[in-house]
Amino acid sequence: MKDNNPRTHKILDKLPIFGSILATGIFVALFFIIMSIADLVFEAFLPADLCSGPAILTAFIITTLLFMFWFRGETKGLWLGGDIKGAVTVTIMYIVYWILSVALGIVISGDRYGFPKLADINNAVSAGFMEETMIRGFILMLLFRKKRTPRMIITSMIVTSVIFAMLHIPNLFAGADPGATVMQVASSIATGFCFAMLYVCSGNIIPAIVIHILHDIIAFSALDATEGGVMVAAVDAGSWVNLLLCYILAAICFFYLKKENIMNRTIEIWDKKWTTTP
Repeated sequence: MKDNNPRTHKILDKLPIFGSILATGIFVALFFIIMSIADLVFEAFLPADLCSGPAILTAFIITTLLFMFWFRGETKGLWLGGDIKGAVTVTIMYIVYWILSVALGIVISGDRYGFPKLADINNAVSAGFMEETMIRGFILMLLFRKKRTPRMIITSMIVTSVIFAMLHIPNLFAGADPGATVMQVASSIATGFCFAMLYVCSGNIIPAIVIHILHDIIAFSALDATEGGVMVAAVDAGSWVNLLLCYILAAICFFYLKKENIMNRTIEIWDKKWTTTP
């Protein structure tokens, strides 16, 4: 079989949603296996608290290359193809959100910011590559393989955002403040939708990864607010303001995507990402 000839994927073709879940599970398992092996390798010459970032980056590259190989002839995969320009507007929205969030946090709660530690940057890189690849990258990519309607796109974005938020619940067992964790879960639904927006509107996972990393670095730069990548500061007025800003940003993204010309352009991007006819 030539590489430019599409493979046959019987389960995905007959049962798209079940097939997408199954395939996502397989690629996520591969991701963790490769990450674990890479982590052992990096432990030989890097400090233990700095191994996760390089290991996850390695897993990202290898797993997405395997994804492109498995679907060769159909798609260029998660980080090739698409149109990164589609993420520009959402990126500008995010920059405005960051400015307002930090400024209001300083004014309302007296938040203090400093340079993030190397370990915090490592945690941000780890979260950005791992969470975006697994939660949005594989799931949305596979769900859009055969069905790319406005309803399917928006529903898939909301579902992955809820999954993303639920993954923050275990922070309760890592020393996080209970109230702050509940707030983080609630805000993650909104920020998750915005991360998905970056991916969906560009057809490329890289913008979502970059913005996610920067988002976490800014959060980890707040002195006395986080420790080891989890929220330890109690909920205050600034937390509620930030939550409100998150949902305002998500609402703006939602209505922006609902615009006919933006949705049509997004569907066109994904029609090119998947070369087979829906």
